[in-house]
Amino acid sequence: MAKAKILVVDDDEIIVFAIRDYLELQGFTVDEAETCAEAEIRYRADVYDAVTLDYSLPDGNALELLPRLKAIDSRVPIILLTGHASISLAVRAISWGRSSSWVSRWTSRPSCWCRAGPGEPAEPAGSSWPANR
Repeated sequence: MAKAKILVVDDDEIIVFAIRDYLELQGFTVDEAETCAEAEIRYRADVYDAVTLDYSLPDGNALELLPRLKAIDSRVPIILLTGHASISLAVRAISWGRSSSWVSRWTSRPSCWCRAGPGEPAEPAGSSWPANR
């Protein structure tokens, strides 16, 4: 059986290294992109099982890129990571994902996870994801 493939979109080398290292140890295949443009090119060229998406990127932000990725394939879960968490950002991210998004605290950096994927109920802030998956 093929390994699940994750696209990690972040311009911070340390964050990318940590996410890649963790996911590869869990048996996932990982691709990387540092910009919105690179992420969109990779997303169009390959099939991913999930995406982690940093909010702030050199050429835009996650809320600008999220609709473009969802237009290509709306079935892929997208996890929004940010070191700039706010209630306003969480509400905007959730409203874009509509009924299939949730937010929870993880660590101080990244400090917010928002998931936009199909068939998932909204969960309140403080959810234990990813530990409960």
